[in-house]
Amino acid sequence: MVFKNQIYRFLLLAAMAVFTSCAHLVHLDRAQNNFNRGAELENQLSFNPKPDVSASPSMYYSLAYAELDKALANKNSLSSDHVLATTYTIKALCEWKLAMYDEAKKSADNALDELEEMEKTGMRLPRDKALMEALPALMEIGRMKEELYAFHSSAPSYEASKAHYLEFIHNDSTKMARLEAAIDKVGSIQATVATNEELSAYFVMSQLAGLKTWSDAHNFLLTCIDENDTTLSEQGKDDAWEWKGRQESAFENFVKEKKLVKKLRKLMPNQQGRDLANWWSERLGVTEDDDE
Repeated sequence: MVFKNQIYRFLLLAAMAVFTSCAHLVHLDRAQNNFNRGAELENQLSFNPKPDVSASPSMYYSLAYAELDKALANKNSLSSDHVLATTYTIKALCEWKLAMYDEAKKSADNALDELEEMEKTGMRLPRDKALMEALPALMEIGRMKEELYAFHSSAPSYEASKAHYLEFIHNDSTKMARLEAAIDKVGSIQATVATNEELSAYFVMSQLAGLKTWSDAHNFLLTCIDENDTTLSEQGKDDAWEWKGRQESAFENFVKEKKLVKKLRKLMPNQQGRDLANWWSERLGVTEDDDE
């Protein structure tokens, strides 16, 4: 009987040891599941807002983030199992979605460091690497939208709006403004993973979101010239309209050069892809001729 009890205790301790050694993987798996649920819900709400939905994407991202903290308590095991880079990747994405931008940049750098070490052993995760390389630009696209709307909430003058536009949206000099540079950066990384249709489509839609912000900026300029700035002379208004027209032409040329709606149609030739392409085309006012 004593012998049997000793065996039982031994098996119990062994089971506990196995569970403890795999706990980091359990937390990582939960984090992945919660992040995926948040991303799926965010995607659904973007195209079909439902105010009566009780859950929110941020709730799932927060749950995922909590699980990642638990997983990272055992970094050595994560590294031994070759999933430390993946853990940092998901952590960076969660931090981005939770508006923890500085932390997201650090986690992305950590992920890239781990991915580089893995590549030395012949292990490659091109999808994760592309995502982490693009993350600063993806965050910039989102932040430029926030910046644009926050700036114009105070009904600025035309001159202030013009200066803001040149710094944050588009600059017709040799130096790109922040939004245009971010859109361009995502495009460069997308070209390196063109064979990954899912990731490529995501990058293209991120660029299209940036173009929507660029287009919104023109509407704000219109309001500034037409309504906000009562100090503009007639000549000042004429000059403002002329400058705004040049910016709209630059935007149209950029759209024609990048052909993003057409690219999205090619990457997603199914009905969902056609619906998404049509949705973006309508939001941006892009016709088939514009994007050819």
